[in-house]
Amino acid sequence: MLVFYAWRHSKVKDMLSQSRIVKSLLVCLITLHGLCAASDEWVTLQNNSGQSITVKLLRMQGDSVLIEMAGGRSMKTSLSVYNEASQSLIRQHFYQLLLVPENFECKLSEVRLPGKNKRLNSEGSIEITESKRAYSIGLSSRISESLHDIRLEYLIFHFVDAIGGEKRSEGSVKRIKGKLNLAVLEGYANQKLQTESVEFRETRLMPGWVWSKGSGARDSKDRLDGIWIKLFVGDQLVLQQSRPASLASKEAW
Repeated sequence: MLVFYAWRHSKVKDMLSQSRIVKSLLVCLITLHGLCAASDEWVTLQNNSGQSITVKLLRMQGDSVLIEMAGGRSMKTSLSVYNEASQSLIRQHFYQLLLVPENFECKLSEVRLPGKNKRLNSEGSIEITESKRAYSIGLSSRISESLHDIRLEYLIFHFVDAIGGEKRSEGSVKRIKGKLNLAVLEGYANQKLQTESVEFRETRLMPGWVWSKGSGARDSKDRLDGIWIKLFVGDQLVLQQSRPASLASKEAW
């Protein structure tokens, strides 16, 4: 309650309008008060003697579970009083509360990989430089709990420039899909991941040569137009992000 009292007297409405404050508050509440349920869902639990009770699951901290009974009274119970099936239901219920975008952060950046190959074509008219690029994905957890069965799917947009093209638009876009798997993401961990490499090509028409068609750009250069990632925990989609940010709204997966 101290957290709420301190914020109430500091222009709460103005501060909550900033998304970074909202995210920080959510993480703070989880850390200080355990996992709190936001739904009005009723669940039926059984104790170790086989007796059933229908309750709302309000909060879990360690092995302590706060429940609300039908009459509106709240009561703190121990996880151990329930049978195995009900314990599993309780854990899964609160585990799902962790799977929200605010609990994760992804930083996407283009990476130039070491190594470069420069050569001439068979006629000696075009200099070709070949290299490799990729995307680095920095995945961070903002919660203390470990998460399992992480899958990160990605879609890379690779623009392949046309050699000797009249316009840049004469090139084509290759869509490269891939996925990365993590058995576990530890609490508050920062995980560095990297996509598969993309073959990059730059060309230059050598001095003294002209295109047979009479015109065209003397240089060409591939580029990465962006990446779109989807983060899954198990089969649940938790987060989508793209670079540039507008990419996901303009393209289809």
